[in-house]
Amino acid sequence: MIKRVLAVGKSRRVLSKLTRALTQAGFDAQWTTDPASTGADMITAPVRMTRAGPGARPRPWAAYAAATWALIFAVPHFYWGMGGTTGLTTSLNKQILDHRTAGFLAGNFGIGAFCVVGGLVALATVRPWGRRLPRGALRALAWFGVVLLAARVLDIYVEFGFGLTGITTVAAGERAEFLRLARWFLFLWLPWFTLGAVAWGALATRLAHQASHDDATVSASAADMIGNSGPE
Repeated sequence: MIKRVLAVGKSRRVLSKLTRALTQAGFDAQWTTDPASTGADMITAPVRMTRAGPGARPRPWAAYAAATWALIFAVPHFYWGMGGTTGLTTSLNKQILDHRTAGFLAGNFGIGAFCVVGGLVALATVRPWGRRLPRGALRALAWFGVVLLAARVLDIYVEFGFGLTGITTVAAGERAEFLRLARWFLFLWLPWFTLGAVAWGALATRLAHQASHDDATVSASAADMIGNSGPE
């Protein structure tokens, strides 16, 4: 009985030290114990472990840059979705502009809403309210944004680069309109989407790095606390 009491006391000291270490690493953890075991074997998986504190956050500039990009891009799409036309000539040919449908308007609203959600995802990685969201899901969404924007950059480069260099043929009757759009896409939209890809790439990379760092910190803290715990 005395040995069991001592073992229980030792395990509680281990849990206390481990909880303090996790808190310093940016986690809020609650643990459970197995009363049928003794010593360090009493420690089981955490009942709850959430990110908390400034140490859990990625560099704010990457998150705010990604959020700003997404929210800015949402504004013209909501405007176009309400029937506005200013700026549409920079991204659409005249044939599409002259035949805008309800589906076109709804599509712009959808893109605007998608961008707003993206902005909130980016902000969730640095704002207190975002700590309740799964970090893995936020990382996956950040990487999805990177892939989406990189694909758009590649699409613009291929479509207009190939057309301008003669790799693909542009009909003579469409040449003037193609050149007009090429100027907008190569000097406005290509840099814009590249900027977005860089911002979201910085955020996704930072989140991945932070996840690896946290895993290493938790493992090292647990091993150190359990291995070095002794009678006090």
